[in-house]
Amino acid sequence: MRKPPSGLGCCGKVLHALSFNEILRHRCKICLSQIDKERIKFEVIMSDVSPGRLYYYALRSEARSRVQTALNARILREPGSLARFDRLTLSSILSPQMPSSLEFASTEWPKHYGETTFMGFSKSWADIVMPAYQDPEIFDLAIWQEVEGVQTLAALALGSPSHARTHLTVKWVERYYGRTYVQGRVLMIVLACAEEYAKLLGSERVLIKDPLAPHKYERYGYRSYRHPYVPHGGNYLAKEL
Repeated sequence: MRKPPSGLGCCGKVLHALSFNEILRHRCKICLSQIDKERIKFEVIMSDVSPGRLYYYALRSEARSRVQTALNARILREPGSLARFDRLTLSSILSPQMPSSLEFASTEWPKHYGETTFMGFSKSWADIVMPAYQDPEIFDLAIWQEVEGVQTLAALALGSPSHARTHLTVKWVERYYGRTYVQGRVLMIVLACAEEYAKLLGSERVLIKDPLAPHKYERYGYRSYRHPYVPHGGNYLAKEL
């Protein structure tokens, strides 16, 4: 897996002249002249490049960077894992530095839908993602892997914090059923990114809403959870941080 350049998050250059720590220190003092709007236009709604939105962008970028660093360390410890995690990129769903994840999900993923795999959600990923981007605090993730020279979208995930950020809830997760090397490990990466983002937010736990295969999440420490603010507790799994 290619390591991002020093000082940058996953998927290339994100912020102009401001490091992650500077964003944290000066989150209320960022002026527009410091922001490279073109490189973050996928993260904003209309022309909104407010300090708050940039702050949460920086947290998500840092979370992805931490996970990618951990995967790089794993490759060093376990050389045999190189083939699985090689040429992997973790990015925002609407990153302009990668191919269109929404187009890939709508055209390529359905080719592998079936009774033994997955039949897709009731809504398209475009319909899921675009309204969610109104919330600057969202958790979003696209996992790309270069397969035989072609960038392939391995998974998408989307969620949001709630109840004064005590919870980060992952609401949508889908993986590609076509060929990737990382197949079978995408959920691990999704959960790792969600957990790192939740820690940066100061959340107490990560929740999975309406999990389709609970046993897969249980492998990573998630357990049944009765949500105190949802009628009848809802259908959730949770991992305490």
